[in-house]
Amino acid sequence: VKQVKKELNPLIQTIKQSLRKKRLCEKEIKHIHNSSSSISSQQNRKITSLIDDQDSLEKHINELFSSQKSLLQRLKDCEYNYEEDPEINPLKIGETCEEEEPKDEDEPEIETELQKNIRLGDVTAFGTSLHTKSSRLEDTKDDFNDYIQQQLQNQGGIAKRKRENSSDSDSGFI
Repeated sequence: VKQVKKELNPLIQTIKQSLRKKRLCEKEIKHIHNSSSSISSQQNRKITSLIDDQDSLEKHINELFSSQKSLLQRLKDCEYNYEEDPEINPLKIGETCEEEEPKDEDEPEIETELQKNIRLGDVTAFGTSLHTKSSRLEDTKDDFNDYIQQQLQNQGGIAKRKRENSSDSDSGFI
């Protein structure tokens, strides 16, 4: 009886966790499906992947319920009345653990300007501005020269070498 009690509580927690994961998969599928009028191939692959994950979770949940059933059967075989034991609260198939789920998931999160810039790749997570093509509209050569100048300034202010345009700068070379 002690062994079965010891095995049953972690099993119930695992069942609850798996049910939560399955619900999250369902919500993500609904969110992707409702987010746009036409589903792209990437979204279609994501939905297919989530459905596969959901199917595997369903199989895992069924296996967990059968393990719980066998543990409860062992208690019955020992003539132990587990229904009157307050420590044993078996879950039933189809039962959900809604009490632990946050209720305010319908409200969308408000994205700050920093979060938007991080998501778009214009800023690092530490707030450092990244010089990307989308953030500046200069030509490529100027971008590269500006980048080199910025790196040189950050590394100790090494001045840019001046190049002479005269043809006789290497005249002493044989």
